[in-house]
Amino acid sequence: MRSKVTMFISVVCLALFFFCFGGGSDTKTIKNDKLYPFLLSGIYDVYGYGGQDKFFKMFSEGMNAKPGGRTFLTELNEAYEELFIFPYEDDRSGTRRELSNSWGIESKEDFLETADFLLTEGHQQAYEFCRKVLDENGGEQADINNIDLKKYASEYDGRLGKIKNIKFVKENYNNFSPAGIKAWDIARYVNNVNIAYCAEYITEEEAHQLVAKALIEAQKYYQDWNEYWSDFNLGRYFWGGDDDPAFTKIANALTDKENAYSIYHYMPLK
Repeated sequence: MRSKVTMFISVVCLALFFFCFGGGSDTKTIKNDKLYPFLLSGIYDVYGYGGQDKFFKMFSEGMNAKPGGRTFLTELNEAYEELFIFPYEDDRSGTRRELSNSWGIESKEDFLETADFLLTEGHQQAYEFCRKVLDENGGEQADINNIDLKKYASEYDGRLGKIKNIKFVKENYNNFSPAGIKAWDIARYVNNVNIAYCAEYITEEEAHQLVAKALIEAQKYYQDWNEYWSDFNLGRYFWGGDDDPAFTKIANALTDKENAYSIYHYMPLK
């Protein structure tokens, strides 16, 4: 579903224009309010472009400026804006099919309902339920086999209280941030906004308004990108027990201090 890799060369050419006409910057940070909220789902974009190795190879081989160079941040900013904002190719039927198959979304109304669920409730509610069950039965030391789930029947529904989820929370009891798995819900929310825009369920203006709400939520709960992506991965495992290491590797690459081509170093979460 990706086509923007082919536009990377154009981005480099644009950066050369900035170089020739004084667009370089000596600052260590990038300010780009338009791009900023889209960083919240960047892990999906890197995955879609072939994973961290292929993604960052594009930058190391395709950029004119090198880390520390006068126009490096200008080039990096323009490239990420092209690759992260509405990254899905112009495939209305394909993106509608994806939303239908993955989320049961068949209309704008369906999308907005799902988006609201992810931002206000999501799988965070299920996590909080599991955490509550553990905390009322010994916390990190709780004996899962002796927990009487019938006691919590009134709070139980199809998403909550699965033994495997409670077990996972117990095993990672001290790895979650105080925000739980909010990052998992927020990242999927922003990624779905990108898909819904391509599917023509929402306008560009509506998309920007929606992702701006997600940024407010993320900044409310998280101090930095390391904490955010850690909770994202914990949420992914919590949701499906997926042992695919791809997303963990991407998260590590995005926050690796030695990776000069990660924009996350130049656009802190707060």
